[in-house]
Amino acid sequence: IKGGYALARPAAEIRLSEIIRVLDEDVLSKHCESYTGVLDSCVHKGDCGIRPVIVGLHEIVEHALSQITLAQLVGNESKVVEMFHNIQGIHRTIEPKRGNHRDTEAQRR
Repeated sequence: IKGGYALARPAAEIRLSEIIRVLDEDVLSKHCESYTGVLDSCVHKGDCGIRPVIVGLHEIVEHALSQITLAQLVGNESKVVEMFHNIQGIHRTIEPKRGNHRDTEAQRR
């Protein structure tokens, strides 16, 4: 084997939320540090109107990602979409792509 990575655990035991947590910084910290102006921290650190929204969205995403294992992502798009729709609390908003953009446009005409 020439380089690459090996999994320390079976793919069925690795949750997507774990991977994202390792690869990405804390979403809330990143957001709060982005709008500091000339200060060291956000001027709204004590009383912020957007923080509850960001925290709530982060919790929803974290819940969804914790329901998905790495093994579940090894499939065709329609199987992954179906698995995603079966997660409790996730509404059917994603549909698998069918062909490319030109094919879709041609079918509409």
